[in-house]
Amino acid sequence: MSPSIPNLIVRRAEVGDAAAIAACFTESVHGLAREHYDERQRAAWAPPAPDPAEWAQKFEGRTVLVAVVDQVVRAFLVYSDDGHIGWLYTAPQAARRGLAARLHARAEHALRGLGRVRLFTEASLVAQPFFTRLGYRIVTRESVERRGVSLDRFRMEKRLDADSPRP
Repeated sequence: MSPSIPNLIVRRAEVGDAAAIAACFTESVHGLAREHYDERQRAAWAPPAPDPAEWAQKFEGRTVLVAVVDQVVRAFLVYSDDGHIGWLYTAPQAARRGLAARLHARAEHALRGLGRVRLFTEASLVAQPFFTRLGYRIVTRESVERRGVSLDRFRMEKRLDADSPRP
């Protein structure tokens, strides 16, 4: 993990965070995915004008963690009690500062506490190296469709069993 980040707060998201989370997602996709996805793919994945109300609905029944720096949401992670890491995004200006790793560590700790022995996710081409560093392995490469546009990604998993090596 990177050195401490002044004014960092990692907490559960609140209802009022939906707009900031949507903005973080949009900034992340359009700012960090340029090398892996073209403009059409990024626009299909993250339309430029997200609807915060729609975002609040996406996360019902899931746990949402946010990393807030100087009172601005700079990263977020969404997970389900079954071990699914559904969303993990960092704003470009906060990338590679350890925010995603901190969020993931908190989620993994909570899921271990629930007795989960496997975490799983669908990682973009951008996120795949990050998840690999955390001990995930690629299960399969797949293509999904968003608004009529194809996007490549990886199904990945991490074993948490006592017999599995931990990174």
